[in-house]
Amino acid sequence: MKIREIFDEALSSPPCNESTTCEWVLYPILQEIGYSKREIMSRIADSNGQFPDYTLLPETSHTWYLEAKDWNVLLQDKFAQQSLNYANQNGRRWVVLTNGQVWRLYDNDIRGIAEDKLVTVAKIQSPDDAHAFVQAISKNSIVSGGLERYASNVRLASALGAQLCDPNSEVVKALWGVVRKMPGLHAITKQSIAGFFSPDDRARSESRPTEESATAPEASETFCAVAVPDTGGYVTLRDMAVDPRKYATGKQPEFLLFQDSVPIRVQRWKGLMAESVRLIVESAGSVSIPYQQPRARKRYVVNKAPQHPKGVQMLAPAEISTKQGTLFVETHLSAASTLDALQGMCEAWGVSATDLRIRCQDAE
Repeated sequence: MKIREIFDEALSSPPCNESTTCEWVLYPILQEIGYSKREIMSRIADSNGQFPDYTLLPETSHTWYLEAKDWNVLLQDKFAQQSLNYANQNGRRWVVLTNGQVWRLYDNDIRGIAEDKLVTVAKIQSPDDAHAFVQAISKNSIVSGGLERYASNVRLASALGAQLCDPNSEVVKALWGVVRKMPGLHAITKQSIAGFFSPDDRARSESRPTEESATAPEASETFCAVAVPDTGGYVTLRDMAVDPRKYATGKQPEFLLFQDSVPIRVQRWKGLMAESVRLIVESAGSVSIPYQQPRARKRYVVNKAPQHPKGVQMLAPAEISTKQGTLFVETHLSAASTLDALQGMCEAWGVSATDLRIRCQDAE
């Protein structure tokens, strides 16, 4: 049975519990992508009594772990933590968390908590994405280094997709510096460059010849992972900070909009924190670094080094490039704390908290 047939059958007749999910979906998929019965070991405990649901390619240099959940369980990063701990103790890199219909890849080489280690999410309702994910964890892919390449490409697509569609990003600024020196393009704006890479058909048709667009790959298909959304569904930072329970509980940020710029795709609250700080610093008249919240005297939110007072290391520092030089942002914050910190930063540096608007989606 082919991969898509397994998924289609499960969608038409969903498994009723975790065991059935494993038998109907996960085990057939693993066999279809090249794993023999003896290369799939179930619930093998280590000396600390911890164990993943499945150990793939056991006792080899390519061992990885799969954590399984009931088909109807809403996946959360914390469900992957035990397998990540197990992988860390055994010097392994990759962990997959799945309920059969949503597949999440975690990279244990990334420092931080489970949320920080999440590489990508694929859903079987998007067959091409799911098929690419499953092929990336196939035996041949794992052994040949294909999973590393897949993870790298996913990260690159996400990073470039956000950067190239944002006129204030460092990538677009660098392109603008080169392009405006070319004949006939001295008046080009950063907004025009970002618009070229966004999936806006009108902007593309105005900036590219019809013959080329008919034969060459679309720039948006190559670089931008998602279509730039309209401005519906956005809530101002000020409103979200006032009532985080209403706007942030059980949700993850999806897009960030600053003033009238192109929407920026962000990944989780840590991504929103880093990108928002960059925008605030760039638009503020003057800023005082390090910055700390009045109610959190033992922690810096932004500093020129990834450290808190007295040299304590930040737990999840994000490095950003700004007109102030390289800065480090502490992103190890809850959703409510992230919104509160950004609101306080706006007040301290003279930026309107209504200039930043955020669109969220329900958390997986």
